[in-house]
Amino acid sequence: MVKDKIIELIQNTFSTTESITINTTPNDVDEWDSLGHIMLIQAIEEKFSISFDFDEMLNFESVKDIVETVNKKVANL
Repeated sequence: MVKDKIIELIQNTFSTTESITINTTPNDVDEWDSLGHIMLIQAIEEKFSISFDFDEMLNFESVKDIVETVNKKVANL
């Protein structure tokens, strides 16, 4: 399931044991700063063999936004 894989990537990218949910935002994870965001994007792109455009990356305000975008991209493969 995409959501579970993304949550796992977030936990691994930020080495956190915090509870990550669909409603988690970058403000909820201390390590999720601008550099961390880029690292997470790269990890997601590699995991799902997709790529995001600049606007998509800027519009990710929660895990839900990421999951929805990845689901759309994976469906179009």
